Amino acid sequence: MQRFRNMILRRALEGKIPFSDQILKWETRRSLAAAEPSSFLCYDLKIPDITRPLGPEFATGLGPKHELISLVPVPLTLDILAGKPVEEISTELGSYGMGGEGFFGLRLGQDWFVIALSGAAAWLRFDGVLVEDWFYEGHGRPKPWIDDEGDRLSPQILGAQIVRVEVQPHSLHLGFDNSSQLSLDTTMDLPVFEGTKAPRRLLQEDDLNHTLFLAPSREIWVL
Repeated sequence: MQRFRNMILRRALEGKIPFSDQILKWETRRSLAAAEPSSFLCYDLKIPDITRPLGPEFATGLGPKHELISLVPVPLTLDILAGKPVEEISTELGSYGMGGEGFFGLRLGQDWFVIALSGAAAWLRFDGVLVEDWFYEGHGRPKPWIDDEGDRLSPQILGAQIVRVEVQPHSLHLGFDNSSQLSLDTTMDLPVFEGTKAPRRLLQEDDLNHTLFLAPSREIWVL
Protein backbone atom coordinates (compact mmCIF):
# COMPACT_ATOMS: atom_id res chain seq x y z
CA MET A 1 0.00 0.00 0.00
CA GLN A 2 2.82 2.40 0.80
CA ARG A 3 4.38 1.82 -2.62
CA PHE A 4 1.02 2.43 -4.31
CA ARG A 5 0.65 5.70 -2.38
CA ASN A 6 4.18 6.73 -3.37
CA MET A 7 3.45 6.00 -7.03
CA ILE A 8 0.27 8.12 -6.95
CA LEU A 9 2.16 10.97 -5.29
CA ARG A 10 5.01 10.78 -7.81
CA ARG A 11 2.59 10.99 -10.72
CA ALA A 12 0.69 13.80 -9.01
CA LEU A 13 3.96 15.67 -8.53
CA GLU A 14 4.51 15.45 -12.26
CA GLY A 15 0.87 16.44 -12.95
CA LYS A 16 0.25 13.20 -14.87
CA ILE A 17 -3.06 12.17 -13.27
CA PRO A 18 -6.45 13.88 -12.82
CA PHE A 19 -6.90 16.01 -9.70
CA SER A 20 -3.13 16.18 -9.16
CA ASP A 21 -3.37 19.55 -7.39
CA GLN A 22 -6.07 18.33 -4.99
CA ILE A 23 -4.20 15.12 -4.20
CA LEU A 24 -1.09 17.11 -3.36
CA LYS A 25 -3.04 19.52 -1.16
CA TRP A 26 -4.52 16.62 0.81
CA GLU A 27 -1.11 15.00 1.17
CA THR A 28 0.50 18.25 2.24
CA ARG A 29 -2.10 18.86 4.96
CA ARG A 30 -1.82 15.24 6.13
CA SER A 31 1.91 14.90 6.39
CA LEU A 32 3.72 18.23 6.23
CA ALA A 33 4.31 18.55 9.95
CA ALA A 34 5.70 15.04 10.33
CA ALA A 35 7.34 14.63 6.93
CA GLU A 36 10.75 13.01 6.81
CA PRO A 37 12.91 13.23 3.69
CA SER A 38 12.77 10.04 1.63
CA SER A 39 15.08 8.86 -1.10
CA PHE A 40 14.15 8.59 -4.77
CA LEU A 41 16.82 5.92 -5.15
CA CYS A 42 15.72 2.31 -4.65
CA TYR A 43 18.21 0.03 -2.97
CA ASP A 44 16.20 -3.08 -1.97
CA LEU A 45 15.38 -4.84 -5.23
CA LYS A 46 14.40 -8.34 -6.26
CA ILE A 47 14.30 -10.29 -9.51
CA PRO A 48 12.46 -13.52 -10.42
CA ASP A 49 14.14 -16.90 -10.15
CA ILE A 50 12.80 -18.49 -13.34
CA THR A 51 13.68 -21.97 -12.04
CA ARG A 52 11.14 -21.61 -9.20
CA PRO A 53 7.69 -20.80 -10.61
CA LEU A 54 4.88 -20.04 -8.21
CA GLY A 55 1.66 -22.05 -8.23
CA PRO A 56 -1.08 -21.76 -10.86
CA GLU A 57 -3.00 -19.38 -8.62
CA PHE A 58 -0.30 -16.78 -9.38
CA ALA A 59 -0.49 -17.23 -13.15
CA THR A 60 -2.76 -14.20 -13.48
CA GLY A 61 -2.78 -10.91 -11.67
CA LEU A 62 -0.25 -8.16 -11.13
CA GLY A 63 2.22 -9.93 -8.86
CA PRO A 64 5.32 -11.98 -9.69
CA LYS A 65 4.96 -15.40 -11.31
CA HIS A 66 8.20 -16.81 -9.85
CA GLU A 67 9.92 -16.81 -6.48
CA LEU A 68 11.86 -13.60 -5.98
CA ILE A 69 15.50 -13.39 -5.01
CA SER A 70 17.51 -10.37 -3.93
CA LEU A 71 19.38 -8.50 -6.64
CA VAL A 72 22.88 -7.75 -5.42
CA PRO A 73 24.37 -5.03 -7.65
CA VAL A 74 27.91 -5.59 -8.89
CA PRO A 75 29.94 -2.38 -9.22
CA LEU A 76 29.83 -1.42 -12.88
CA THR A 77 33.01 -0.87 -14.83
CA LEU A 78 33.64 -0.11 -18.47
CA ASP A 79 34.96 -3.65 -18.94
CA ILE A 80 31.52 -5.03 -18.04
CA LEU A 81 29.62 -2.69 -20.37
CA ALA A 82 32.04 -2.35 -23.30
CA GLY A 83 31.28 -3.97 -26.64
CA LYS A 84 27.53 -4.24 -25.99
CA PRO A 85 25.44 -2.03 -28.28
CA VAL A 86 22.22 -0.53 -26.94
CA GLU A 87 19.30 -2.55 -28.35
CA GLU A 88 16.35 -1.01 -26.49
CA ILE A 89 15.55 1.72 -23.97
CA SER A 90 12.86 1.91 -21.31
CA THR A 91 11.71 4.60 -18.90
CA GLU A 92 9.27 2.30 -17.08
CA LEU A 93 11.31 -0.40 -15.38
CA GLY A 94 10.67 -1.43 -11.77
CA SER A 95 7.37 -2.58 -10.30
CA TYR A 96 5.78 -3.34 -6.97
CA GLY A 97 2.67 -4.96 -8.45
CA MET A 98 0.32 -1.98 -8.44
CA GLY A 99 2.37 0.33 -10.64
CA GLY A 100 5.81 1.24 -11.87
CA GLU A 101 8.77 3.06 -10.39
CA GLY A 102 9.97 4.58 -13.64
CA PHE A 103 13.55 3.29 -13.57
CA PHE A 104 15.59 4.02 -16.70
CA GLY A 105 17.14 1.13 -18.56
CA LEU A 106 19.26 0.31 -21.59
CA ARG A 107 19.10 -3.23 -22.92
CA LEU A 108 22.58 -4.48 -23.75
CA GLY A 109 22.15 -7.90 -25.31
CA GLN A 110 20.47 -10.16 -22.75
CA ASP A 111 21.01 -7.78 -19.84
CA TRP A 112 19.49 -4.47 -18.81
CA PHE A 113 21.66 -1.63 -17.55
CA VAL A 114 19.37 -0.07 -14.93
CA ILE A 115 19.33 3.24 -13.07
CA ALA A 116 17.14 2.49 -10.04
CA LEU A 117 15.92 6.05 -9.54
CA SER A 118 12.20 6.69 -9.30
CA GLY A 119 11.05 8.71 -12.31
CA ALA A 120 14.62 8.68 -13.63
CA ALA A 121 13.85 10.09 -17.10
CA ALA A 122 12.97 13.47 -15.56
CA TRP A 123 16.44 13.61 -13.94
CA LEU A 124 18.52 12.40 -16.89
CA ARG A 125 19.90 14.49 -19.73
CA PHE A 126 20.96 13.18 -23.12
CA ASP A 127 23.31 15.59 -24.87
CA GLY A 128 22.24 18.28 -22.42
CA VAL A 129 18.46 17.90 -22.88
CA LEU A 130 16.15 16.16 -20.39
CA VAL A 131 14.91 12.74 -21.47
CA GLU A 132 11.40 13.57 -20.18
CA ASP A 133 10.06 16.99 -19.17
CA TRP A 134 6.28 17.30 -19.11
CA PHE A 135 6.26 21.03 -18.37
CA TYR A 136 9.05 22.29 -20.59
CA GLU A 137 6.88 24.71 -22.57
CA GLY A 138 5.70 26.65 -19.52
CA HIS A 139 9.29 27.14 -18.35
CA GLY A 140 11.02 27.85 -21.65
CA ARG A 141 13.09 24.66 -21.56
CA PRO A 142 14.10 22.64 -24.64
CA LYS A 143 11.73 20.00 -25.96
CA PRO A 144 12.57 16.69 -24.23
CA TRP A 145 13.63 13.58 -26.07
CA ILE A 146 10.48 11.64 -25.07
CA ASP A 147 7.03 13.21 -24.84
CA ASP A 148 3.44 12.66 -25.98
CA GLU A 149 4.52 13.15 -29.57
CA GLY A 150 6.91 10.23 -29.52
CA ASP A 151 10.38 8.91 -28.72
CA ARG A 152 13.22 10.82 -30.38
CA LEU A 153 15.85 9.27 -28.11
CA SER A 154 15.88 5.72 -29.44
CA PRO A 155 17.10 6.66 -32.94
CA GLN A 156 19.99 8.57 -31.33
CA ILE A 157 21.16 5.83 -29.01
CA LEU A 158 20.23 2.43 -30.47
CA GLY A 159 23.31 0.67 -31.78
CA ALA A 160 25.69 2.88 -29.82
CA GLN A 161 28.18 1.38 -27.36
CA ILE A 162 29.21 2.75 -23.98
CA VAL A 163 32.85 3.86 -24.02
CA ARG A 164 33.01 5.94 -20.82
CA VAL A 165 31.53 5.46 -17.35
CA GLU A 166 31.88 7.99 -14.54
CA VAL A 167 29.83 7.50 -11.37
CA GLN A 168 29.89 9.57 -8.20
CA PRO A 169 27.38 9.42 -5.32
CA HIS A 170 25.26 12.21 -6.86
CA SER A 171 26.28 12.15 -10.53
CA LEU A 172 26.49 9.83 -13.51
CA HIS A 173 28.05 10.31 -16.94
CA LEU A 174 27.91 7.72 -19.72
CA GLY A 175 29.76 8.39 -22.96
CA PHE A 176 28.88 6.57 -26.19
CA ASP A 177 30.93 5.82 -29.28
CA ASN A 178 28.75 8.20 -31.33
CA SER A 179 29.99 11.10 -29.14
CA SER A 180 26.66 11.37 -27.27
CA GLN A 181 26.38 11.50 -23.49
CA LEU A 182 23.77 10.46 -20.95
CA SER A 183 24.17 12.25 -17.64
CA LEU A 184 22.63 12.88 -14.25
CA ASP A 185 24.13 15.69 -12.22
CA THR A 186 22.30 17.05 -9.20
CA THR A 187 24.52 20.14 -9.15
CA MET A 188 22.83 21.24 -12.37
CA ASP A 189 19.47 23.00 -12.52
CA LEU A 190 16.86 20.23 -12.42
CA PRO A 191 13.13 20.97 -12.81
CA VAL A 192 11.25 21.26 -9.53
CA PHE A 193 8.30 18.98 -8.89
CA GLU A 194 5.48 20.84 -10.56
CA GLY A 195 2.81 20.13 -7.96
CA THR A 196 4.66 21.27 -4.82
CA LYS A 197 7.55 23.23 -6.34
CA ALA A 198 9.84 21.09 -4.17
CA PRO A 199 13.39 20.79 -5.50
CA ARG A 200 14.41 17.62 -7.30
CA ARG A 201 17.42 16.42 -5.34
CA LEU A 202 19.00 13.38 -3.72
CA LEU A 203 19.59 12.96 -0.03
CA GLN A 204 23.07 13.64 1.29
CA GLU A 205 23.53 9.95 2.12
CA ASP A 206 22.31 8.71 -1.27
CA ASP A 207 24.81 6.97 -3.54
CA LEU A 208 24.15 6.20 -7.19
CA ASN A 209 26.95 3.62 -7.11
CA HIS A 210 24.58 1.27 -5.27
CA THR A 211 21.62 1.71 -7.64
CA LEU A 212 23.28 1.12 -11.01
CA PHE A 213 23.45 -2.49 -12.11
CA LEU A 214 22.97 -5.08 -14.83
CA ALA A 215 19.76 -7.09 -14.49
CA PRO A 216 19.06 -10.35 -16.36
CA SER A 217 15.59 -9.16 -17.39
CA ARG A 218 13.36 -6.08 -17.29
CA GLU A 219 11.33 -7.62 -14.45
CA ILE A 220 12.59 -5.86 -11.32
CA TRP A 221 10.55 -5.77 -8.13
CA VAL A 222 10.59 -3.14 -5.42
CA LEU A 223 9.19 -4.69 -2.24
